[in-house]
Amino acid sequence: MQRMQDAEDFSFDFKHFLTPLTTRKAICWIVIIGVIVYANMLFNGFVWDDNFQIVTNPVVTGGQFFYYFTHTWGGFFRPLMFMIWTFLYQLFHYNTFFYHLPQLLLHITNAFFIFLLFNYFLRRSTASLVLALIFLVHPINEETVAYIANLQDMLFVFFGLAALVLLLKRSTHLSTFLLVSFLLLCSLLSKETGIVFFFVLPLFLWLCKRERRATIWLLLSEAVSTIIYLLLRYLFGSFVSYLEVFWPIDRLNLHQRLINVPSIILYYIQAFFIPLRLAIDRISVISTIDIQNFYLPFAIDVLFFVLLTGGYLYLRRKKSDLAVAYLFFFIWFALGLLFHLQLIPLEMTVANRWFYFPFVGLLGMLAIGVIEIPTYTKPVVHFAQICLCILILLLAVRTITRNTNWQNGVTLFAHAIQDENNFDAENNYGAALSLEGDNQTAIKAFTESIALSPYEANLRNLGSAYLDAGYPKKAIGYFSKAYLAQTYNMDYPHKRNLDTYQELALSSYLYGSASEARQIAINGLMDYPNTQSFYLIEALSEYKIGEKRLALNASEKAYELMPNQQTTYVYHQISNNLPIKISVSH
Repeated sequence: MQRMQDAEDFSFDFKHFLTPLTTRKAICWIVIIGVIVYANMLFNGFVWDDNFQIVTNPVVTGGQFFYYFTHTWGGFFRPLMFMIWTFLYQLFHYNTFFYHLPQLLLHITNAFFIFLLFNYFLRRSTASLVLALIFLVHPINEETVAYIANLQDMLFVFFGLAALVLLLKRSTHLSTFLLVSFLLLCSLLSKETGIVFFFVLPLFLWLCKRERRATIWLLLSEAVSTIIYLLLRYLFGSFVSYLEVFWPIDRLNLHQRLINVPSIILYYIQAFFIPLRLAIDRISVISTIDIQNFYLPFAIDVLFFVLLTGGYLYLRRKKSDLAVAYLFFFIWFALGLLFHLQLIPLEMTVANRWFYFPFVGLLGMLAIGVIEIPTYTKPVVHFAQICLCILILLLAVRTITRNTNWQNGVTLFAHAIQDENNFDAENNYGAALSLEGDNQTAIKAFTESIALSPYEANLRNLGSAYLDAGYPKKAIGYFSKAYLAQTYNMDYPHKRNLDTYQELALSSYLYGSASEARQIAINGLMDYPNTQSFYLIEALSEYKIGEKRLALNASEKAYELMPNQQTTYVYHQISNNLPIKISVSH
């Protein structure tokens, strides 16, 4: 009997852990489930844009914390993201665990903020926790968490939600508005889409809290944030977006992009309700109006929004206390969706990470709609609870499975080309294979990419793969094609990517014509002044064709820019008329 009593004393009271549901218990549930669902993601490697935004980015690896406060990246002004990566690199170098962990913690924190937001409107802590958990484990949000280079979306939502949570308080002091102003500025400095919170927050105060005076103070705070942002961006950053017309969606005019809107909206609706086929690197566009690609998606979208609008009208007619909250979330959803409907062309046609913000608005509307259904009987409530538990479990399992797709670049793009075989996915697949040393399969992937759409990057990458595979003549041929390509330039206002100059010049020096290598290096210096590698290749080429004086000048310049063992060796050999032996690890 004593043993049984001891067992009862130490037994885990599950019901006590759930009810009554306090904020502290809600945090525990969100943290525990978040860690369980995303644990296998924490050990994934660098993939996709991680490589050139972090791994090979000299600003990040060089510890230049504030560089991107005075410079743009591809026309985008997102300095906080790069500052965080620079900090992480100084501490952990290339240990990806410590890049994934902050992203997971941010996602968990965002889920907690959403719990607070829903609990403010619904006054039902258990229902709010369920909604927060759905946001936490839903597979469409998995990309935002697993993709290190997507820290920007996580950050702008984090700062915006933090500002909104501050405004949930009944009292709004001057210090609150100052802090809100700072948080909104941080949201903008994380990603330009942070501007959505400049609409959402005043809407909340004016529509939901009906605090007109507080709304005016908030608008003044937002004006301060906007002025500071504009000063930072346009005094130290840039007015210009450097992305040239390259992606299929970029090549379409406004009318043609509007044709794509119904299918874009339908994709997000399907991904929310049936998250089975989730896109990675989807860039295909619709160029003609037909039943399957335009009229059917348009009809489904219209029906969907009619139902959402009908929900609001029903609540108004019923004089529900939640009608205003429903309208607030409706505007939240529509606003978030509007920014990603390609009215202003983006790189990809759809991306799961772009739904991270609109997700909250749609979830809020659905939650209010379910709550406002006439009173349930106990059996129905119990059945609904079981269904919700099963739903969260299924979503979690789908997310855990999807985490494995992001294990490395090969697994990610092997999955991507199954979803949509496009030139960018094939090129990224080939690049991932090259990093793994599988040059033969990489050559096939790059060749497929070029067959779909030849451009500077895939031509250069195929040349690199041939060079690694031991075919220097073929490599030079493709480097030359990349050099002459006019279809792609992510590095505007530069004429070509720096690697294109470098690969062609060095390969020409080693396996082709030294005079051609010299000319390419000189052209590279005209496009990228004071680049040490171009001066070094110029010095080697001049020395090879007998122009010692020019070679000495170039080698001296290379040494001044980067004094190291290689530049010291080249300068010494040229100065003393000694032969130069260059070993190149590609």
